[in-house]
Amino acid sequence: MWNATEAVFSRSSSFRECSEDDEEEALRWAALERLPTYSRVRRGILRGAAGDCSEVDVARLSSGDRTALIDRLLVDSGDAEHFFRRIRQRFDAMTLLLGPPSSGKTTLLLALAGRLGNNLQALALEGKQTNLVVEYILKKVAKYNITLGEAALKEYGMFTETLGKQQAVVSKSELKEREKRRKGEKLVIELRSYLSPNILTGTNGKELQKGMRIPGWWRWYYWADPISWTLYGLLTSQFGDVDAPMNLSDGIHSVSIKLFLKHHFGFRHEFLGVVAVMVVGFCIIFAVSIDWYIGMERIVLSTHTAAFAVHFGTLAWCMKHGFRQQPRKIRSCRPDGFLLCFVGELRIIPRFSPYSSLLLYFRCEIGIRFCVDYKSSVLLILLCTTVSCCSTSREHLMPLEKTLASLAGEVQELKSKREAVSRELEAAKDQGLEPKSRVIEWMESIQQLETETGSLNEELSRLKRRGACSSLSANSSSSEQLIRKAEEEVATAGELKRNGEFRKVGFDEKLLKVGLSDETLVPVEALEQLRRHATDGCVSIVGVHGMGLAGKTALLRSLHDDFLKHDTDYDVVIYLEVRGEVMDVQSSLCKELSFPCPETPIERRDLLFGVLSKSNFALLLDDLWEPLNCELVGVPIPDPSTSKIIVASRLEDVCSGMGAQKTIKVEGLAEKQAWDLFKSTLWGRQPNDEDMIIIYRAKAMVFKCGGLAAALVTTAREMKDKKTSTEWKEKGHIMRNAPHELPGMEKEVLGPLKRSYDRLPGDLQKCASCFALQAEGRPISKDQLMELWMGEGIIADFENICDAMSRASHLLQELTAASSIKRLDDETFEMHPMVRAMILWVANGCEEGKNKWYVRVREWVTQTPDAGVWNVAERIALSGNVIEALPDNPDCPKLVYLDLGSNQRLKPIPDGFFDRMPCLRVLNLQHVAIEKIPENIGHLVLLEYLSLCQTRIQTLPSSIRKLANLKHLILRSTNSLRDVAGGIMSGLEKLQWLHMMDSYSGWSTGEPGEMGASLGELEGLGDLRALGITIATVDALRRLCRSRMLAKRTHWLQIEACKGLTSFRIPSSFSLGKAMLNLIELRLHELDKLKEVVFSESAAALSNLKRLRLSDLRSAKLTWRGSCLQNLEELEIEGCNGIDAALIRLKDEGAMDGSQTITILPNLKRIKLKRMQRLQSLSDGDREFAFPRLETMEVEDCPKLRKLSLVAPELKEIRCEVRWWRQLDWEDDRTKCFDKLFKAL
Repeated sequence: MWNATEAVFSRSSSFRECSEDDEEEALRWAALERLPTYSRVRRGILRGAAGDCSEVDVARLSSGDRTALIDRLLVDSGDAEHFFRRIRQRFDAMTLLLGPPSSGKTTLLLALAGRLGNNLQALALEGKQTNLVVEYILKKVAKYNITLGEAALKEYGMFTETLGKQQAVVSKSELKEREKRRKGEKLVIELRSYLSPNILTGTNGKELQKGMRIPGWWRWYYWADPISWTLYGLLTSQFGDVDAPMNLSDGIHSVSIKLFLKHHFGFRHEFLGVVAVMVVGFCIIFAVSIDWYIGMERIVLSTHTAAFAVHFGTLAWCMKHGFRQQPRKIRSCRPDGFLLCFVGELRIIPRFSPYSSLLLYFRCEIGIRFCVDYKSSVLLILLCTTVSCCSTSREHLMPLEKTLASLAGEVQELKSKREAVSRELEAAKDQGLEPKSRVIEWMESIQQLETETGSLNEELSRLKRRGACSSLSANSSSSEQLIRKAEEEVATAGELKRNGEFRKVGFDEKLLKVGLSDETLVPVEALEQLRRHATDGCVSIVGVHGMGLAGKTALLRSLHDDFLKHDTDYDVVIYLEVRGEVMDVQSSLCKELSFPCPETPIERRDLLFGVLSKSNFALLLDDLWEPLNCELVGVPIPDPSTSKIIVASRLEDVCSGMGAQKTIKVEGLAEKQAWDLFKSTLWGRQPNDEDMIIIYRAKAMVFKCGGLAAALVTTAREMKDKKTSTEWKEKGHIMRNAPHELPGMEKEVLGPLKRSYDRLPGDLQKCASCFALQAEGRPISKDQLMELWMGEGIIADFENICDAMSRASHLLQELTAASSIKRLDDETFEMHPMVRAMILWVANGCEEGKNKWYVRVREWVTQTPDAGVWNVAERIALSGNVIEALPDNPDCPKLVYLDLGSNQRLKPIPDGFFDRMPCLRVLNLQHVAIEKIPENIGHLVLLEYLSLCQTRIQTLPSSIRKLANLKHLILRSTNSLRDVAGGIMSGLEKLQWLHMMDSYSGWSTGEPGEMGASLGELEGLGDLRALGITIATVDALRRLCRSRMLAKRTHWLQIEACKGLTSFRIPSSFSLGKAMLNLIELRLHELDKLKEVVFSESAAALSNLKRLRLSDLRSAKLTWRGSCLQNLEELEIEGCNGIDAALIRLKDEGAMDGSQTITILPNLKRIKLKRMQRLQSLSDGDREFAFPRLETMEVEDCPKLRKLSLVAPELKEIRCEVRWWRQLDWEDDRTKCFDKLFKAL
């Protein structure tokens, strides 16, 4: 194809042979040779058809010249290589680019010319993003012993063949999409990274100067330049010990790389240690010197200094590791080839800044030029010095100027918008409206933005005014900080523009519902929750519930005012206290909307629906007692994105009935907020210097108020004129026992609370009154409440304990929903102090029947009330005091409830104490240190509930059999009781609940000669529903299990002192699992002969068992053989010294599937270990026990237990002794998991 016989692009043969005959052509060629390479390769002498010669620009040939040129070139010749060799003889650096369309030819030429567009990037073959197609060719240079031009010619064919199948040049948008799908490190290489190799293209080893050839007067700079030392170290460390031959550029001679470096450059491998020291030393010297230069005022090391330190450190690291990863690529190349590759790799460093890259580039050039031509390096030294002294770089300041210009435009737009809003504000003020706070804040933000913009412009001017000797690194750091700050301000301006659209700029202050003095009455946390839900675009109806006076009304009013003060999208905002029926609500809405109220409900509904359905509305309905039918009223179902309905009620069920998607429980003011309100009302805003005793009594009053704002304000107003401690003590006594006697308390506090109490059904009122008879502010367990309610007859006719507990749970849920009590957790509840005070006030007849309920619980009372109180009282609660004596024969004709429990100093009960209590139904003597019950207890013929648990009585009086109406007899933990006469139990025909666990154990089986109460008597109690019993013989235990009636009724079982019992299997022994289906607690106590307690698998696995207690089993070990006790919640092990290496031993290991973590009690919540002297581990060897629901662990007197080898993700606390906690092995990984759970016993 190509004409190989005629040299179109070179001088004609006639010129070379007969140049003297054509002087004009010779002069033209001589002039072309003197041109720079860039211009020389674009010009040539073209001979025409007639043989005349003319100088042409090859880039601007006419169509005719091009046609003629191609006709002369395209001839039938297959010797393309010969053609290229001839071309190379004329232009050493010329490269012919061949390839299919869109393969990257134009892009390559544009890139080499520095004219590649910013909107284009290229893809390398390895899938990495680069800035230049040139990168591919440069990476291939080292493979061949040729110059860059020859490498380009050979490699570009492979390059275009590959890229031709793809899209070599793509847009930035497409690159971003590819980057999302492609993982891998991006290698971004700047164009300037390849300028240095291009300078050296075409040089060969003969042109490089050895270090010793530099004149003596110039060598000092060679050794003072860190780049020289860097090159020395890089080349010598990589090739100084390589004996492999290398070809020189003439293609004939060869020499070993080691000798070439030594004789040509003066690089000796034995000098490498000194080089390494010098490179590191230059880093240190450069950093210290620059820091001193900049630090005349003790300025910290600049970013620029750190950048150069990192750079030199990187090069020092490269001496050891940098190029050894690709030895073939570098060691096979000629000197100029691997030097080019080195320079290319050198430029792949982190970009500190454009200025740093430029300066570092010049420094690299200086170092390289020392090896090439020391004379040409003088110019680069001067240029580097000039750049170093340049104080401000346009490359730094141009982005800042551009950002500030954008910011100025944004500020100007905001100023125009502010002027328009100001005019609207003036018009609103003329109409008597107050500006909305959001509008004021928006205008102030614009003013602040103007100030910040001015400061940024001043900083820019200051940078421009800096002199030529200013620190570049300081300028760079300052400009980058200013750019970041300017960008932040631009973002702020954009946000202000988005928030600058206001529907209304003012509001009518007369429509506000909350005055400035009422802001402290709003519960802060609940208000924040309500605001979040009110602005949630996915919520249309929000419910607010809580006890009376808790702050629901204040919440809704505060939210109403927020909607008015701040700019919102609501066209209509209505706050309405619901009173009466649907018609009353319709009339109130029409009035709020300033519409005439139609006569009929249907017309009102249609009017309201038509108005509200076309508006964005916020409807706040307060004090609802039952769900409101919005359809009948005329209120459309709100669109959550535009409208809201917010309801407030004391009943949680009302919120649910209204369809609330979000509910908020309001519990009054927080402790700090309540104290602040009380102080501000009592002493004002100024600090007070009151007596500390008065402060203490004031805080007691605040606690009594329980966060109710009305109670706090009422109490504080009453105490304003009280200055002495005595006055505060007197008022404190009234506040504690009779708060209704304080002025304003009935009207402002107790009266509103009574509205909720009056709406409760009769049974729920009785349930709530039982709370009022307990200690104030102390939680009450569900079990205790169940017993109280059974004693009061609220829970009756139950089948078993589970049935009674279910009914108790339902009642507690009803009380909680009515906001009468508060749930602390699943098992405990408490009543608000003011609700308790209200119930006692109501129970006493609201002053009409004073002392009908005499309640002094846990108040350190030492004496019982006087005779007058005994005579009129219906209920007396004196538990938890220090009473020592009781009246001999009190006259109590109306008394139905008497609680003397937990008076541990009370010992004897007078013999005539129960003589005149004909109506008494509930008697509580638990935890009283009495040893004897008077015989006259038999006079209490109406008594239904008697609790003697934890007393010291030794015998039951025979008169108890006369208590024909007794339904509940509690003798739990009366372990001193040794005598129960036969026939006593059979006389209690209505007995439903008998609890004698850890009590009398001498039950007879009915055999001849046996004394005392028998199991047969219990079998005769037809109404018995729940039985707790203690068994001391194997025969009695067998008899109990065989009795279907007793086994079914047994809920609490204690087995103790059974001499013939050596092994006990749970649940198979004595058929416990099959017989006692309702057993909820099992205790094994003082079984000296017992050797083993086995947890075995069984079909009947005691599914209702909740508590297991093992105590004083001196020789027994625990063995696990199956999956029983799946619902066990509490495990207590005390004084079982037969347990040593492992708490529980595993048997049938094959069934465990080799697992190292085994779950044996999945529902266990509490475990207690006490007096376990030999216990060493909670696991069995390498197998750990998992308790997924364990919450509390208690350890006491277990000295050998050093590790907590268990898995308990839900564990919340470990109650133990401090000494034991400190001796734990905290190096153990499993033990470390529990280091934050300590709680002292």
